[in-house]
Amino acid sequence: SHASLHASKLRARRRLSLVLDLDHTLVHCTADPRAERQRRRGGVRSFLLPTPASARADYERDGDDVLPSDRPPGSLRHVAGDVHRRHYLRLRPHLKEFLTGAAESYEMSIYTAGTRAYALRVADAICRDVVGAMDDEEVCHIYDQVEHLKLKTKVTKVTKHPHKTPIPTPTNKIPTPPTSPPPPTLPPPPTSP
Repeated sequence: SHASLHASKLRARRRLSLVLDLDHTLVHCTADPRAERQRRRGGVRSFLLPTPASARADYERDGDDVLPSDRPPGSLRHVAGDVHRRHYLRLRPHLKEFLTGAAESYEMSIYTAGTRAYALRVADAICRDVVGAMDDEEVCHIYDQVEHLKLKTKVTKVTKHPHKTPIPTPTNKIPTPPTSPPPPTLPPPPTSP
């Protein structure tokens, strides 16, 4: 299979696959409009993400920016949608040094519980700031060649053994406690004749 062939290549190069979560690991991101003050000081960028039109009133009531798209149709970062919500992004300190060092030993992929549009925007920011991509064409090339963007649905734990053990993907459901059987009922007492 493709996965076992890929794993063999990594072992031959003596590299492991490292999956990094975007949020609070590589970046900090929020839709809180108070982050605009930090953006003016530097180090924080903003971008718009598509939002369902049905949620517009809720976001506006909370004071969030809900705007038309900031990119022309057809560009890499344009996502069609009814409305867009402003998000603020800050790369973690020393991210470039960390990724540069890790790239020597690991093939890296990113993971997020967010949407694909969110993952693309954050990967775009990382490619531009850390890797040094200058335009949309270079960012696309990085995605194609280095496979920065792999949206994972299942993470695999690598052990010392040549086989892999799948780790179940967590769900956001609250487990329901098991129901206990009803207590046993006693037979009625015997009646005397």
